[in-house]
Amino acid sequence: MVKYTVHLYPVVRVTLDGIEALNKQEAIEKALDEIDTSCFESLGSNISFAEEYHDPCLVDVEGDEEHEDSTNHSHIDGLEMTTSAS
Repeated sequence: MVKYTVHLYPVVRVTLDGIEALNKQEAIEKALDEIDTSCFESLGSNISFAEEYHDPCLVDVEGDEEHEDSTNHSHIDGLEMTTSAS
C-alpha cells in the first residue's frame, strides 16, 4: 500500500458581531483586521489557516431581523467591492 498526505480545505464561517462602521465596506475591512486566526492553532500541528477567504462575504445590518438590507460583497481579499442583494 502507498501512503498519502491529504490536504482538506473545509469552509468555516466566522461571524464577527458588533462591528461599528460608516458603511459596509469599512465594516468588512475592520472585520478582516479583527479576525483572530490563532484559534485554529489549538486544533493541532496539522491545521493551519490558509489566509484566503471564500467569496462572497455576507454583511448583515444589526437589527434588520428580516435581512432586507443584507448584501453579498465580492473580492474581499483585494477589497474591490461589488455588491448584490442577498
